[in-house]
Amino acid sequence: MALQPVLTETSGRIPVFSKILEVLTGGFSFASVSGFNTNVILPAGSLIKVDEAARTATLIKTGVIYSGTSTTSLKVTPGHHFAAGDVVALGTGTGKSAHSISTITEGTDYDTFTIATAIEGSTGGAVLFEASAIATASQEVAVKTVANALTYLPVTIEAGGFVSALVRGTAYKNRIQANNSAHLADLPEGLYLSESY
Repeated sequence: MALQPVLTETSGRIPVFSKILEVLTGGFSFASVSGFNTNVILPAGSLIKVDEAARTATLIKTGVIYSGTSTTSLKVTPGHHFAAGDVVALGTGTGKSAHSISTITEGTDYDTFTIATAIEGSTGGAVLFEASAIATASQEVAVKTVANALTYLPVTIEAGGFVSALVRGTAYKNRIQANNSAHLADLPEGLYLSESY
């Protein structure tokens, strides 16, 4: 019989889920932790793509613009998992653009991403995501990985780490990992995202 994760409630923790209906059994190993800050906690409600046949989970990178305008220096709220070399964008489809991060300078209130070309739409609160390829405004921009589950329990990002995957239930949309509609296109119908706070 496979071990099942158990969530223990503690005081002070803001709930991410209001209803838990199905967590996939057995757990999933990280497909790769290359390009991620390791030995940090991946919170419950993080976006993942699980492969049930391979028993792997792919982590998804997003972030929130702290403040600013469309420049080659993006101010990003700490807590993201981006690294130099990642391709980032702020919108999908045509009329948008995606560019590579040259450097990341860490700060207290925000980290500064240096990119070669300004990305339109970089205002405070906008969701920055990892794009599938560098693109100009005349090309199609797509997210690199589309989620099909949420992490049920917090887990340390490390080689050999295991993730529990929630596929049915209700999560508070404003408490899960920052996202846009393109990230959520493959979420199962049984996983409902509530707009309540």
